[in-house]
Amino acid sequence: TENCAAGTYSTGGTEECSNCGTGETSEEGAAGCSPCPQYMEYDVGIKACVCKATFITDDGKCVCEPGKTLDVDRCVPCEDG
Repeated sequence: TENCAAGTYSTGGTEECSNCGTGETSEEGAAGCSPCPQYMEYDVGIKACVCKATFITDDGKCVCEPGKTLDVDRCVPCEDG
């Protein structure tokens, strides 16, 4: 039996792999998927969670770049002052 690839899962020992849902990820051979961390989304091209648009990566976390502030779930330019 081969393991399912990262980004897919198999339940109950079946050999059929299913894709994780939008915004979810898994390791190779997983029996289920888990949500990407906050402010991240799943990139099917690299099969990993990456920071959403407007965020930058800092020590493994998604943060706003200098001069921007968090507005719900995206970074926006700070107001003058």
